[in-house]
Amino acid sequence: MHRTMQYTIRNITPEIDQALRRKAAENSQSLNQAALATLENGLNLTGQPKVHHDLDEFFGKWVSDPECEKVLDEMREQIDWDMWK
Repeated sequence: MHRTMQYTIRNITPEIDQALRRKAAENSQSLNQAALATLENGLNLTGQPKVHHDLDEFFGKWVSDPECEKVLDEMREQIDWDMWK
């Protein structure tokens, strides 16, 4: 059996409180369970690789824009490839 510690954390901002309470409700957890899970994930103690979802909303949404492609092609022509070796 693992020995556990008890912490008192002060100066919790209203934003953190609301976010933890929302996470607890969404996952049907107690506030304590949500806080522990958040700490575990933040410290990367889960043993799982971190998965980032920052740009998920953009995946598969590329829309070809001929005007943009034209500008990008013009910029590519100005690249001095010798500088990048």
